[in-house]
Amino acid sequence: MPVMNFESTLPMGAAELVRASAFRRSLDEDSRSDDDRITSRLSALDPSLHQDLLRFEQKGRQSELLDQALRARGFAVRFDRAPGVGHEGRLVERFAAEVVRRAAVAVAPEHPARVTFRSVRAEDTSTYGVRLERAGASDAFVDLEGKDGRVVVHAASGVRAVVLKPGALGVASGAPVEKSGPDTVPVRWE
Repeated sequence: MPVMNFESTLPMGAAELVRASAFRRSLDEDSRSDDDRITSRLSALDPSLHQDLLRFEQKGRQSELLDQALRARGFAVRFDRAPGVGHEGRLVERFAAEVVRRAAVAVAPEHPARVTFRSVRAEDTSTYGVRLERAGASDAFVDLEGKDGRVVVHAASGVRAVVLKPGALGVASGAPVEKSGPDTVPVRWE
């Protein structure tokens, strides 16, 4: 399977990311300078806002909802709960190495079964073998899925037509097209 390289998502002229060793040193210095202070960016918040955020996280609902939503969409998810920690830097630090190891071997499929694509720039018109023909200058959006040998159009807006390359969505070229929502857009194969 070919490895895909993606362009950086950092804006031009963005500040350079802090090296992990420098971040670790700053945490150590912070913890030595004031033992009573939480060593995370949350400590810089207004105390009232900080308490509201901690109270909201203690319920754990947003993390659980995200976990459920990702699993429902077929993602392999590992959800670790650390009681009383919330989203503090020390929790991120604890799992960062594992996240980096997993990301290093992650490979995007050449033809994913579902493509949800929003194009906000005129030059962004294709991904994963799905090409949009924009209806105008406004944003363009499509949500397509290859399912049981057919193409299912879940949603489309700002699109005049969709053109699929052979193998797109993991279905055979010329597969039938079915609409599952009120949005209609012509879909054709190259």
